[in-house]
Amino acid sequence: MTGSSQGPEGAPVPWSPPTYQESCNPRPTPPATAGASYHAYAAPPSIEFEFHPVPQSPRADQHWFGRLRMKTETVPQLMKDGFAITPESILREQGCVKFTTSEPEEEWMKERWPYTRHYFLRDPNTPIPAPARQQREEGEGKGQETQTPPRWMAHMQCFAANFETLAQIRLCELTHHQVDNCTASARGGKGPRIYHFDRLRPRESINCIYDDLSLEGLWPYPKNQEGFLEGATRRQRSEAFTSPLLQGLIQRG
Repeated sequence: MTGSSQGPEGAPVPWSPPTYQESCNPRPTPPATAGASYHAYAAPPSIEFEFHPVPQSPRADQHWFGRLRMKTETVPQLMKDGFAITPESILREQGCVKFTTSEPEEEWMKERWPYTRHYFLRDPNTPIPAPARQQREEGEGKGQETQTPPRWMAHMQCFAANFETLAQIRLCELTHHQVDNCTASARGGKGPRIYHFDRLRPRESINCIYDDLSLEGLWPYPKNQEGFLEGATRRQRSEAFTSPLLQGLIQRG
């Protein structure tokens, strides 16, 4: 037995070294690549989540905030299956910290949150391909494609004022209550918007694919719970479609 477990009376069992078989066949640890696999996935993001750790509070009052951008061509499937961040989906060896680089309209972020922690994630249900050297040793990769592309890959950026805050972030603890904004686009991010949620304007939420289907995990709308997020009344939906903001989004496509 390797590792540590509980004995008959709850006492911890002393650690024991790995077996001979485990030593001869260790699981390879990937190198630290700072998101190389995500950036090599040649596709624009099609889903974006923005997180506020303190729900209902404005961004200026947050001690950090997060932005997750996902590359996928299976948005409807992710709506049906639900989406959540799990330990198995985080590519630990690809994470890093950099100085904040933001869009031009968010230049102020560099002063308030000068540091950004980068996480990279992938669909845990798609096998991670073996390194090229291992494939060659096993005789794979000769005249055929041996790597199955993941259903999705994602890049999570967490912006904060210091390393201490960034070190305390635990992605797997995030909930849909902390989603401040979420959008999704068709055709692998190249098409028009098909999903929109803004916590400040809940009546303008819309799912163009499944309407009132309750979405699981981090999807913020719709949810099977009391309140508007479980689905608006017909009158509220009519009011939402006359909203100048939503009309502008539809016209921009």
